[in-house]
Amino acid sequence: MEIVVVSKTAELNKEFIPAIDQILYRERIKCLSLYGQVMKYEQINLLPQHNGYLFFVDVQKESFSAASILLETIMNSFPACNLVLLTDNGIRIHNLVNSIGMLNGIINFQWAWKEQLKDILKTIAAKMRTLCKGVLILHYNMDRMIVYEDIYYIETIKATHCCTVRHKKGTERLRANIKDLIGQLDSRFEIVHASTIANLSLIKRIDRESRCLYFNDEISCNYSNACAKRIRNRMREFV
Repeated sequence: MEIVVVSKTAELNKEFIPAIDQILYRERIKCLSLYGQVMKYEQINLLPQHNGYLFFVDVQKESFSAASILLETIMNSFPACNLVLLTDNGIRIHNLVNSIGMLNGIINFQWAWKEQLKDILKTIAAKMRTLCKGVLILHYNMDRMIVYEDIYYIETIKATHCCTVRHKKGTERLRANIKDLIGQLDSRFEIVHASTIANLSLIKRIDRESRCLYFNDEISCNYSNACAKRIRNRMREFV
């Protein structure tokens, strides 16, 4: 999931953004990444639609109605996003961080703001790892949840509107479209072929000659040349 700080205040680029970046690196928090600079409100529509986002939205200079419209716009554009509202009367980063902490229930007013921010990001990352998230398989009279940790890859079944979900306990049939489905999955998943989504965190090795991603000796899926560079770059997150 990518953290995006939305504000009209460019000064947050000087300390707030670098602090988040350093914490993610030093604490080895791999399930969160960072959009590299503060994004202005009018730039939000430039973000890719398929990514998962955690928005830190600074509405200190907005009226209540304007802030509500802004948040509604973000939620409509990115329905799977998470939102944290930052409110302050000035550019006091400590107060902004306290706002995040209060919403997450992990505030300590005695800490310096960077220490507070580190604890917040670590707690968010821990929640992301422990939440029961997965793909819901709907059967006639019973629903099944296949958790993300168990899914190797998801592949389109030709000439249908369905996909095969290959996971640790077998396979399931899911009615879905690859392009729509990728926006509902977390950051472990990546489109590796026009018809395939793979869980990069479970890949054991890559065979470049045959263009295969191996999850173990028996289970593998193909990837395309067009996706090769992106796969290699993303795989560094899981080393």
